[in-house]
Amino acid sequence: MNELQYKIEALLFSSGRKMEIGELAKLCRETPETIRSSLSELRESYSQRNSSLMIIEEGTSWKLAVR
Repeated sequence: MNELQYKIEALLFSSGRKMEIGELAKLCRETPETIRSSLSELRESYSQRNSSLMIIEEGTSWKLAVR
């Protein structure tokens, strides 16, 4: 994982709620496109590791959940 993915993971974990891509982009000082790409990579990473956590996309929002 890269530094941006760690930031996104920390934000999703600590918020305990769904977060819009725009909100994540603002908090990370990145573009929405960069956030969307990092979220997709992070979701794939959790899937490949058979992690007990997963990243879920719900419309324009994303959240961290237990599998």
